[in-house]
Amino acid sequence: MASRSERTLRELVRIIAGRFFGMVIVFTLVVAAAFAATWRAPKWYRSEMQLRTAPSRIVTPVDQNGDMRDQVVLYISTLRAVASSDHVLGSTLLRLQNAEKPDAPGIVLPPDLGEDGLPSDPEKMKQWVANVQAWNQAVSKFVGEHTEDVDKLKERLTIVTPGGPDATFTQTLKMQVTWPEERKKAAELGKDPKEYATERALAVIQELMRAYRLRETELEWKRATAATKFLSDKSLAAAKKALDDAETAYTAYINENVEADLVDMQQLIGQSSGSGGKISLATEYAKQMTSVEEIRVGLESIKGALEEQLKPENAEKIAVPDSLMASNPSVRALETKILDLKLHINSLEPRYTDDYKELSTARSELAAAKAELRLELAKQLTRTQQKIDVLVAQQKSVSASYKKERDRLDEIASKIAPWQSLRDEKAEARNRYNKEKDLVVSAVTAQELSNVSIMLSVLADPAKADPDKPVKPVMLINMILAVIVGFFLSLIYAFGADHFDHSLKGIDEAERYLGLPVLASVPKLGRRMIRAKRGVK
Repeated sequence: MASRSERTLRELVRIIAGRFFGMVIVFTLVVAAAFAATWRAPKWYRSEMQLRTAPSRIVTPVDQNGDMRDQVVLYISTLRAVASSDHVLGSTLLRLQNAEKPDAPGIVLPPDLGEDGLPSDPEKMKQWVANVQAWNQAVSKFVGEHTEDVDKLKERLTIVTPGGPDATFTQTLKMQVTWPEERKKAAELGKDPKEYATERALAVIQELMRAYRLRETELEWKRATAATKFLSDKSLAAAKKALDDAETAYTAYINENVEADLVDMQQLIGQSSGSGGKISLATEYAKQMTSVEEIRVGLESIKGALEEQLKPENAEKIAVPDSLMASNPSVRALETKILDLKLHINSLEPRYTDDYKELSTARSELAAAKAELRLELAKQLTRTQQKIDVLVAQQKSVSASYKKERDRLDEIASKIAPWQSLRDEKAEARNRYNKEKDLVVSAVTAQELSNVSIMLSVLADPAKADPDKPVKPVMLINMILAVIVGFFLSLIYAFGADHFDHSLKGIDEAERYLGLPVLASVPKLGRRMIRAKRGVK
């Protein structure tokens, strides 16, 4: 029997040989479709402008490693952001529209920016500013009505900055615009689509550069004007004076009214959780008053009970309060003795007469014990009254101290509102001063940036692209991809068709599925071979 590797190789050869014609068809269809799609797809053409950025003044060795490098990098980053902004892109498209329809009603022309930059004459400068404002309004309206066109131009614009992070001052960059064939529009204008696309790409990059220079000049003028105006303003000095006045008023109020009570004030408004101070003392006095009152009420209850028991009508029926029994051993002992004598008398009276000596003696002892108990209760009443008098005096003292502290806290509380107001005014003045200081720093930075200008020069003017050399689609790349894709799709077709074909297609499958060895095989004979063999016979 054949080995596993031989059977696998034989299977692969059988599958590819059996489906070779279909594989060729699939491969041919894929390559032909890719060729047709590439041939019919709109061609894209690119125009580019090479630019150079460098300081407009001589760079010293100190600047070469200092701020100048950062300024150049900042300028390039700003260039990328401004050039790809909706305003500049919309301005570019509006310029192209005006060039195509110069006689259209209501047309607004962009301001003229001469070779010398901004006009020096005040009247001309005023007129230039008015023209810029009118142009900006026209651009904003155009962008709002042609958002989709602006987004498309943003996708077609590329700014390439080679050199990486170690680039020197003399940095070169490319501004590239890629434009597709617009066959319908070219047909309306009676132009060749390829020629029209190359002309359009060239015009777009030229107008884009003009729009960028105008916008850059406008922004620089606004920044320098705002910086100059701000630096000439007295707002920072006024903010500093307001801060000084607020701090002086706050400090004076603290020194005169609040310094000794600051901890108590912070506790009153919940800014401090520490112990001590007037609040803690007042709380302690309140607790003492509550405790003294509870004790006094208990003693008053005992006093009332004692007075009730010491009344003449209750001489024979003395009931000692439980609280007194628990706190006075003498009273408890006398009460126990009286109870024992009563029990003893009750046990003798049924058996003996009143003259019986033991009974009369017990009665005498009972009367003496009751008299002694009344005397002890009278003493206890005196002691209870003395305790009540002490507690009342203590309560008056604590109440007076508590009232004094509460009055002091009320006085401190009356200072909280003015103190908080002055504190908030000081914080607000501090924030205002910090904001003004930050604005001054920004204005100084803007003024310094305007004094150190970066020169943007054109190294190579944009040239019209070759109509026979579009940047995309590239036929060679697409054909290579089509060959690769077609090859894999044809393989997928072959193995897929073989997988869904359930007939026995060879000796290996017959042995695998039937479980029997193949003794012989009959080759498939074509009709011509059969006819030839019949002729021989």
